[in-house]
Amino acid sequence: MKLRRSGTPREAEPNAAAPDKAAADKAGADQQRSCPQCGSLISSRAKTCLHCNADLVAIAKAEAAKIKQLQRQQQEKREEAATLPTRVIVVIVTALIVVAILALIVQGSQESARLASTPTVTRTPTRTVTPTRTPQPSPTKASTPTIPPPLEYIVKSGDTPGAIAAFYDISVEELYGFNGKQPDDFIIPGEVLKIPVPTPKPTSTPTPIGFELTRTPVPPTPAEAVYTVQQGDTLLAIAIKLKVSMEAIQQRNNIDDPSELQVGQPLIIPLGATPTFTPAPVPANSTPTPRSNYPAVRLLTPLDGEIIVGNDQPVLLQWLSVGVLQPNELYRAEVVQLNSARSPLTLRTLATSWRLPLDLFPLPGDRNRVFRWTVEIIRQVGAGSDGAPIYEVVSQLSQYSFQWLAAAPTPTATPTPR
Repeated sequence: MKLRRSGTPREAEPNAAAPDKAAADKAGADQQRSCPQCGSLISSRAKTCLHCNADLVAIAKAEAAKIKQLQRQQQEKREEAATLPTRVIVVIVTALIVVAILALIVQGSQESARLASTPTVTRTPTRTVTPTRTPQPSPTKASTPTIPPPLEYIVKSGDTPGAIAAFYDISVEELYGFNGKQPDDFIIPGEVLKIPVPTPKPTSTPTPIGFELTRTPVPPTPAEAVYTVQQGDTLLAIAIKLKVSMEAIQQRNNIDDPSELQVGQPLIIPLGATPTFTPAPVPANSTPTPRSNYPAVRLLTPLDGEIIVGNDQPVLLQWLSVGVLQPNELYRAEVVQLNSARSPLTLRTLATSWRLPLDLFPLPGDRNRVFRWTVEIIRQVGAGSDGAPIYEVVSQLSQYSFQWLAAAPTPTATPTPR
């Protein structure tokens, strides 16, 4: 008896294998690719295209190399972007260091130039104040004095030739002549002026004027006051402050050299700066004694035609003394602004200088900036019915002019001769 095997009949085996083959065919179809050169479908394991004979391996290597290069470039860009702030900081720090070094070099050069151009002696006092005036024995042999080098002064803004000359006790003519300047030249801030050192002069014996001069002044009278010299005082400043002539203070205190004032020194100040004169009755048969007139007063500063800039300091008028005036004689100085409605200013004084008030400076927009100043000597010859003194002029009139500007004029360049 024949028995049948249980399970799947043999006829069913080919049908069972059919789905497996279709899956394999589908997997093979999924592994196909296109030729990068001609676009034909080829196997994923093929090394050469059957249609165009392209070398698929070489093409794949070239594409891989290109991808790797792109990845490397992207990586470099990322790294460069990451290090950019650091490099910028390094560049900035380096630039700051270089600028600091250059600044130090320039500053050192300027300091060296300034030290090289700084004068050895600047505004050194020309005289030494001796505490006690002990008489020195006369030398047995005359020795040749050593001439010291000239001093140097750097002109500052607001300086005038007259003020500089007065500070060093010289005339403007000496100052300009020593520096090779013409009378119409002007000084510029920063300019270095050479100052001649004054030659010591022998002390002259004062001429008695109505009384014998002694080294010890007579004690003050009730009509006089005592002033103690303060730090920075000069005889001229004291005279202006107390409204007393400088000559009167010198005569009353037996002062030979006004520059030898000492701090704490008492000065006897005669009250009443302007002397008064009461004419004595003239006998009927007497002949009045004729009095000679004086020559023209020599004006010092400001120079004729000088330009003065700014009103931060008062203008100082100075003239040369003609000697000792008589008790009834005075200097009369007058200042007038040309082509202006202002009234002239007049001063009668025994001093040889006059500080003009700052309110005399022309107003902004005033084109009349030329001033004329005159000095002459007058003599009181009597008094009027109202008691006012009557004067006569006993010298020729001396006059100078100056310009008082708000700003310095622009200097005109002098053409160089060829």
